[in-house]
Amino acid sequence: MSVFHNRAGKFIVILICLSMGLIVADISLAEDTDTTKVVEVTASGTILKEQADAARQQAIASGLVSAVALACVDLLPVEAQVENFQMLNQNLYNQVDNFVQNYKVLTEFVTQNQYRVVMRVTVMLDRVEKQLSNSGVIFTQEEMPRILIFMAEQKLEEEEPTYWWGERLIFVVPSSEVGMADVLREKEFPLVARSNLVEPLNYDLNLSTMEAISIGKHLTADIVIVGMSKAETSSNVMSGTIKSYRGIATAKAYRTDTGEIIGAVSRTAVAAGEDADRTGREALANAGALTGEELAKQILAARQKAAAMVPSVEIEVIGTGELKNFVAFRKMLGTVPGVRGINIKEIKPNASIIAVEYNDTGETLAEALMLKTYDSFGIDIYEVSPERLGIELMPD
Repeated sequence: MSVFHNRAGKFIVILICLSMGLIVADISLAEDTDTTKVVEVTASGTILKEQADAARQQAIASGLVSAVALACVDLLPVEAQVENFQMLNQNLYNQVDNFVQNYKVLTEFVTQNQYRVVMRVTVMLDRVEKQLSNSGVIFTQEEMPRILIFMAEQKLEEEEPTYWWGERLIFVVPSSEVGMADVLREKEFPLVARSNLVEPLNYDLNLSTMEAISIGKHLTADIVIVGMSKAETSSNVMSGTIKSYRGIATAKAYRTDTGEIIGAVSRTAVAAGEDADRTGREALANAGALTGEELAKQILAARQKAAAMVPSVEIEVIGTGELKNFVAFRKMLGTVPGVRGINIKEIKPNASIIAVEYNDTGETLAEALMLKTYDSFGIDIYEVSPERLGIELMPD
């Protein structure tokens, strides 16, 4: 997520909290874990009839609500928070004690009619996520595509590049690939390992696009990156012993299902040092990292463009007041072949409208849902059209 979207998200959450009488500070950087998030908030209570203790308790209570609201930014898109504010108020903000592990008042001060506190709060994200799931506010995200990297590399003083798909197995990962892979993992792209190869592939250095895609499909990759990197000596010298070296990396990315090229990048990086071999490898790694950074942007842009072209079927689901049935229905819906994403558009007391990214028509989706088995309820599909379904969940 971009810095812009992070800031915009926090701003909207701040507005939400202000509407509840809260003043919110930024997120703390201290000691988050996999299941908790630490946030710092500033909150206030109004002093009425000189009752400072009551105002302090009001400020603390408001601060806890602010902390849970800020933590939700990591779990629920801001647009969904705005749309489902009534549900969030009922199921989260009115019972914050269930989601706060601990808190500490860092400082407090009093103005003429306000009691303000600065607090550090540890929010239990796993419990918040479970509550959102039980409430039916779950947003299915498509898995990130698996990537297989083909990087040939020519180090300093080497006459020919080395590459892993040739006549012998090479398990030493090229420096440029290390730099690229680190960036891609940071962007949460899963990388396809080559450690299970037991025999050489016997392909030439200049691997064709179709050959790379064929290998990628065999190794269950969604995207293949094919590239070349080279280290060169630069003319810059310092103190007679410190020299600079260039790393040049060029790569292209292809989808394995369509063969479409979705990224093309060339980047150069420079490193300086006394040890030629080590510094050359550093330059190659830096060039690989820069290439990976830009490729990641291009791949994500292509992915978003493709997602925008996927047709959508809108489903009005009645009977969602029984939340466990609605959650079970959504999970079952996600198992239908061709369903690429599920987003909740609107939640009502006993009905919800969801948008399903689906590769076929509403009629086909309805037929697929009729073949599913549901444990504690059945479904009545009362409306069917190419772009819309109406479904009622019928408890057994």
